[in-house]
This record gives sequence, C-alpha cells and structure tokens, in this order.
Amino acid sequence: MFRILIFCIACLLSCCSRRVSSGSASVKVEEPTTPVPSIGSLNPDGRLIFWTIDAFDHIEPFVLNDEYGVVLYNEGSQEQPEPRYILACQNNRSILLTADFEQFRRELQKIPIGTRIGRYDTCSVPRAYGLPDDLITRFQAALSEAGLKVESEGRHVCYCPKHG
Repeated sequence: MFRILIFCIACLLSCCSRRVSSGSASVKVEEPTTPVPSIGSLNPDGRLIFWTIDAFDHIEPFVLNDEYGVVLYNEGSQEQPEPRYILACQNNRSILLTADFEQFRRELQKIPIGTRIGRYDTCSVPRAYGLPDDLITRFQAALSEAGLKVESEGRHVCYCPKHG
C-alpha cells in the first residue's frame, strides 16, 4: 500500500506541476471554448467517450482507445465503499455502468477469448481507492477468467486542473 501511495504522489506531482509566483495579480477567468464532452459521443478521432470525471475546472473524458475498456471505481467513500464497474465497446458504442458485479462478469464472458481490453484509471489516485482488496482481486480475476488480455499502460487519464 505504501508503494501505491508513493506512486500516486509521484504521478500527481508530475501531472499537476506548475510554477507558483508570489505577489498579487488579477486573473481573468475565461469561458470554456470547447463543449463539455458527453458520455456516449465520439471524440474528433471517432473514439467513444465512455466516462467523464470532474477535473475541478473542466470535465475530463475517458476516451476508449481500444475495442473494449473497463474501469473499476469507488462511488462511495473509504468508510462506505460502493463499487461501480464500467465496460465499454467501441464497435457498437455500448457502455455498461453497473453496481452489479455478476452482471459485469457475465458481459465480460461475451467478449471473445484473447481479446485485448484496456483497463483505464487516473494518473494520481486510483479510482478504486477505498474499495476492499478482495473486491479489487475479484475484478482482476473476472478479467482473467474471461480470457482477456488486459492492458493498462498508457490508459491513465490526467484530471489535473488546466488553469492555474
């Protein structure tokens, strides 16, 4: 757990580093020039936006760069965890967002064995933070039992503020 914490801090620092100056200054706040990404729509490259996260000063999309993608996240707190499972498919633009692990597992079983599936997360604090370890292990086992090739490298979404 300590290694994960160190990794998360390092990612946060590299992702969100910016210069801080002393003194006072007037800051002009500009209206966003790009539309808020909507779940189920396609980005300019034709890739499915299958989830979004509040990045404090904007909404950051999760863009599906694989044929299939999954996310495990905690909708609750560390004290009262509420797991949520996302399974997205680029080909038919389907998105399953559920609290029902068995439904998620059944849908994974429908994907052809050997298919590459991206496991998406954020760059600093893992979305599954606060979920019990056995639940995270069950999630990983479900991917393995379905015979899927799980890939996570390069599938981290940075949700640091863009304005500072």
